[in-house]
Amino acid sequence: MAEAAAQAKDHFLAVLSHELRTPLTPVLMAAGALVRRRDLPADVIDAVEMICTNVKMEARFIDELLDLTRISHGKMELIVVPVDAHDVIRRALLVCENDVTEKKLKLDVNLEAAEHGLQGDSNRLQQVVWNLVKNAAKFTPPEGRIQLRTLNDTPGWITIEVADSGIGIDPAVLSRIFNSFEQADSSVTRQFGGLGLGLAISRAIVEAHGGALSASSPGVGQGAVFTARLPLAKEIPAPS
Repeated sequence: MAEAAAQAKDHFLAVLSHELRTPLTPVLMAAGALVRRRDLPADVIDAVEMICTNVKMEARFIDELLDLTRISHGKMELIVVPVDAHDVIRRALLVCENDVTEKKLKLDVNLEAAEHGLQGDSNRLQQVVWNLVKNAAKFTPPEGRIQLRTLNDTPGWITIEVADSGIGIDPAVLSRIFNSFEQADSSVTRQFGGLGLGLAISRAIVEAHGGALSASSPGVGQGAVFTARLPLAKEIPAPS
């Protein structure tokens, strides 16, 4: 009975996500075309940009639901090729640029790992990095600090660490933050929004690459650290 209910839920989410995603594409295309016009008043451009921002946010939520259904059915496909982890991080940070600059956050990036070649799916690994950085930006007050670094603290592995000076995590809920639809409490959901899927998806991607994703925090108001550990490739691609 429970298994049938879970399958019905997964099927419902898959169908709903697909049906919701389809009409957003023409809306985003039309709004983007309006933003590029030079003959519209500034207040109209501002309104259209707001539409674009919210449509992109909605599309991201739907993509997360689709990812969740793929993961639950074991159907997340990886295109595994030689990957430079530092290139992955640089590309992911471009996606996060607005999240960081809008809140005037200080972002320190230290790519210290001497070995950073992986066998993996570049797009999926970028998704992990920008999920972690966007998560840090969301929960860090304006003018706060985010630190991203890589290191080879264990032979044969690379560690990607994202630390922030944000709201921190209550130790009582720390073990649940990687669960689907899980956030610290209802007040966090009301204040910051989101579906609570990004971390669950990120952990699944990291584990699919043979790695592990963990979190730590001294407590509420004391920031948090997310740590992704991934196995290095036997043959390291040449750094770009």
